[in-house]
Amino acid sequence: MTPSERAARLTRELRARGEAFSRLASLSREQARIAREEPEGLPALVTRKQAVMAEIEGRSAGAPGIPEEWAAIRGDLPAGEAAAVQAALDEVARILKDAMEAEDEARRVVETARDAVVGEVRAASDARRAAGAYRAPDPPPGPARLDLSR
Repeated sequence: MTPSERAARLTRELRARGEAFSRLASLSREQARIAREEPEGLPALVTRKQAVMAEIEGRSAGAPGIPEEWAAIRGDLPAGEAAAVQAALDEVARILKDAMEAEDEARRVVETARDAVVGEVRAASDARRAAGAYRAPDPPPGPARLDLSR
């Protein structure tokens, strides 16, 4: 395979990964929105995110070594082809950074929502305990009655 063919294959792979990272970023932004507005929708969204992450992992396993491939062919390419591959690399890096930032924001929103629920559960539990502490004690059992009419 010529360096130009390898560069074309590398560029296609980079674009495919960039599209997957872009979908992941969108899902992460949607996750943050859902966590704020309709948390019951989180399980379905997490399932969709897992599918995209599995796709990304599959691509990584199927075509490892992008940096090594790029290093191996870079010097053998005409300037225009090298620039096109470098532009694809830069775009994927930008999309990946966006996806990571969106995921961090989604994680913060979900953690905040979780902490709020935990706080509400603790407050309810504390209120029950406090109410129990101020409840009048049960009266002591009265004297036993013996039925002597028999």
